[in-house]
Amino acid sequence: MLSSLRIVRDRPFTDHTSAIRSVAILNIECTVDGPRFSQAHATFDRTESRADILRGIVERVPAGATLITRPPDCIDPARPNADRFRPSDIQLIKAARQDLDINLIDCLDEDLLQVAAAFGLRLAGPGSSLAAQIRCAPADAQVQWLAFLWTQFEQADRSSLSSAFEAWRAIELARQPHT
Repeated sequence: MLSSLRIVRDRPFTDHTSAIRSVAILNIECTVDGPRFSQAHATFDRTESRADILRGIVERVPAGATLITRPPDCIDPARPNADRFRPSDIQLIKAARQDLDINLIDCLDEDLLQVAAAFGLRLAGPGSSLAAQIRCAPADAQVQWLAFLWTQFEQADRSSLSSAFEAWRAIELARQPHT
């Protein structure tokens, strides 16, 4: 069981006025019948409780999963509102779910943009608006998983899982209403 998590905040988490504005989770379950994919995406306004949002994440990640995510924004000591002692979202998730194996994908934005381009996924990219980041959160979760797949799996597994992913994605796109 693998889960890829993308949390979008309106400011860095170290800023005490920061709020979670979107969450995207991609779950991949490898069964004897092949991989099964599912995705959830939610948006929030600034009045939503951090605890409630994190509780929702914890409930949607399957038991014993490997959780893939990126590290929180870097702490910038020049920021007057920085709170170095505030636990990150990932630390709070880990405290609530000790059964999870958390893997932080620490790679350059440019690398993820290349993975996204290879699979025809659209990311918001560095410096994008909050609305673009929220809109692209599901693709971000997918690209994180693809980057993990390409760096942690053998060639045969990469090929079969990426083919299954592309088939799932085509079905999901076909289900979306066309405007």
